[in-house]
Amino acid sequence: MFPASAGRRLDASALMAEIIADADASGFVLEPAQAAAAARLCQLGEALTVGREGLRRPGLLRWRTPRSVYLHGPVGRGKSWLMDSFYRQLPGRKRRIHFHDFFRQLHRGDVELSTG
Repeated sequence: MFPASAGRRLDASALMAEIIADADASGFVLEPAQAAAAARLCQLGEALTVGREGLRRPGLLRWRTPRSVYLHGPVGRGKSWLMDSFYRQLPGRKRRIHFHDFFRQLHRGDVELSTG
């Protein structure tokens, strides 16, 4: 697995290789839909680790936030496993929260929203 060192840029193909290796170690092979979701997560992982300079829009002083990924599908398809595998690969400070838990906290007023 990738070491969780801050400031290190991840390559999407290397990240995908780690997720595939994680699946292999868990005793299964990614199905086509899982592989497609993993590939999109890997693109996001690469974009998140580029750093602010790589996210600057030409001619603007604002930062471009990478597009997010929303995993959905029937129960038992491997969404949580895939997200957990992806999450472990990312360096730096992060917080993983399940969609339903996030909205429970949001409705209770426990979520701090930042505008970056």
